[in-house]
Amino acid sequence: YTPADEKIAKALVQVEQISGIKMTVVGTTYSTLDFEKIRREIELLDTMGARICLLHGNMVDHLLNHMKRTITDAEKMLKLIRDNGMVPGIACHDSYAIVYADQQGYDTQLYATPVNKIGFWMNPEGRTLRAIRETPKPIIALKPFASGRIQPQEGLEFTLTTPGVKTVAIGVASMEEVNQDFQLAKEILHEKGML
Repeated sequence: YTPADEKIAKALVQVEQISGIKMTVVGTTYSTLDFEKIRREIELLDTMGARICLLHGNMVDHLLNHMKRTITDAEKMLKLIRDNGMVPGIACHDSYAIVYADQQGYDTQLYATPVNKIGFWMNPEGRTLRAIRETPKPIIALKPFASGRIQPQEGLEFTLTTPGVKTVAIGVASMEEVNQDFQLAKEILHEKGML
């Protein structure tokens, strides 16, 4: 899960050259309302090999129109993602984006939103859990550790077993964290009969 960024694009090439492993990239635009910048970011993600592109959560939250129950310009931006050969999606912190996108029938094939035990960046918390249960689209859970406020074991147990969550994006700062988090996730999934 990566933003459209030239430095990250170069790093991905290096990682693939060193490891010999082709990365599966899920990308996101940055938080901008400038359509030309969004277009360039989507094109960069395409060159990075992204298979999926999500509109950035802060931008989507800003574009919510509660009176009309829409996301301003969502159709235009999602079409641009689709036209660049990627699967379109929406990231958000405000779960009304999920509700409105489903109601409006936008071409979004998945959502990414924070899902954690303390409701960190989940707006509003109860609505978020209901929205991810009710949408027929897959959910990528973000912020399972609430930016360090929840211990990994507790965070993963909650997030991995939340109805509607199909995958979890975990932020890591070291190989030790990668190994610890993936081992914990594997143990939890195995214990719950999900693996």
